[in-house]
Amino acid sequence: MSKFTLPFIGILLFFSLVYSACQCPSELMGNLRQINNNFAWGIELANSYYFVSSDVSKHYYFPKINSAITYKTPINLSFLLNMVVKYRPANTINCPLRVAKTGIVWGIWQGFADFMTNQWQVRLGRQHYKSGLGYIFDVRMDGIAIKRKWNQYNGQLFIGTVATDIGQNGFFCQKDVLLEERLCFRQLCNANYGENSLLAIGFDLRQFQITFTRQFARVKTFNEYILNGLVNLQITKNLSLISELTPRYELDNSRIYYTIISYLDYRTNLLRTKLGSLISNKAVLLGLAGFGERMRFGPSDRKVGFLQMTILPTKPTNFQINYYHRFDKQYQDQNSELDLGIIIRQFPRTQIVLFGTGIDLLDDRPVLQTNLEVRYVL
Repeated sequence: MSKFTLPFIGILLFFSLVYSACQCPSELMGNLRQINNNFAWGIELANSYYFVSSDVSKHYYFPKINSAITYKTPINLSFLLNMVVKYRPANTINCPLRVAKTGIVWGIWQGFADFMTNQWQVRLGRQHYKSGLGYIFDVRMDGIAIKRKWNQYNGQLFIGTVATDIGQNGFFCQKDVLLEERLCFRQLCNANYGENSLLAIGFDLRQFQITFTRQFARVKTFNEYILNGLVNLQITKNLSLISELTPRYELDNSRIYYTIISYLDYRTNLLRTKLGSLISNKAVLLGLAGFGERMRFGPSDRKVGFLQMTILPTKPTNFQINYYHRFDKQYQDQNSELDLGIIIRQFPRTQIVLFGTGIDLLDDRPVLQTNLEVRYVL
């Protein structure tokens, strides 16, 4: 064992109790600089500007510094420490709720030990967990993930917990998860460490994925058994049918709820189009990753039709148009929404300009949201 291994383990254990910093999507991890055969590091500078206009106009700024260091040992064991420092203006949603009252948010975004062989992978620490398409579970948690590879399929066991201080909430990140955030709209309801946890077992059979999850939540209505099934059927060379069914059994009232997302996915070298719908018998708050990066749904959507189009005029540019219409309105003024986004990437030293605007086409008044983010990896 290398002389650096034990200190790295100590650092990860120490920081396991440190608050995390809310963070938006990043390009840092794919563009680290190699120091030698063992170490790699990187720093990403970014700034987000948010403009929201309805009856009144509001401006928000979110500068951040994102840093990471990795260390690989000779025995298939590696370590990652990813720290973020971000400024949160005092007039925005506190993220996390009990941290950064002065406006400075800092902490660990990821920090884990990773052991990997040809067939096995074991990851322990603060990490990212995603299930299916990521609309239901796309969350960063403290836990352990064990993966096993076979010739035709993969299996995974994940046990993790999340709390207010490590949840990736915050409206400027445009990223939500199932858990308790459905109830609190991108907040974890002041949950303490260990009060929101899950146990998930999943199998990937190429065109079919299935995940069984037991969710333990502080709020009784979120104690659920969740079954997530994903089917990806190739119809033609460029056309696929993708469907995700998520039935949920709520223990508190012994009822079954479901969410279905199904769409046709057409791809060419310059164009990708998704046409589909969402149907649910219970109001849901589904995952989203920001304008121009992934379709978004609101906290009260039950029946939604959507059209998502991505145009690739040149290799580093991504232009996306999202439109969705609510068939079942919970509120009288809810109608439809139009999102436009453009992403410009330059490699190998990543420089990203992301611009997005969303318009809620309400019956009484439109709501305009505009986001401009610049990221640069040193």
